[in-house]
Amino acid sequence: AIINYSNARKIIELETKNLVTAKENIGIATERYKRLNITAVELRQIQISYNATRTRLVNALNQAKSAEAMIALLTGDIQHL
Repeated sequence: AIINYSNARKIIELETKNLVTAKENIGIATERYKRLNITAVELRQIQISYNATRTRLVNALNQAKSAEAMIALLTGDIQHL
């Protein structure tokens, strides 16, 4: 459970950074789309990538919370559930 928690926290850190980058990419891509430098399909692919990053972050947050609950159960610290 502790390893799962530790891994989830590392993934959260990485995906948080990835989310910032993905959000910047959407801004850049939107401007490029307005200038007709990329197609609607390319813009949509970047948006999909952003949403996938958000999903991975939410999943990691859920995994961390689940691991926290398991640690609390194993240690008898049910106050933190």
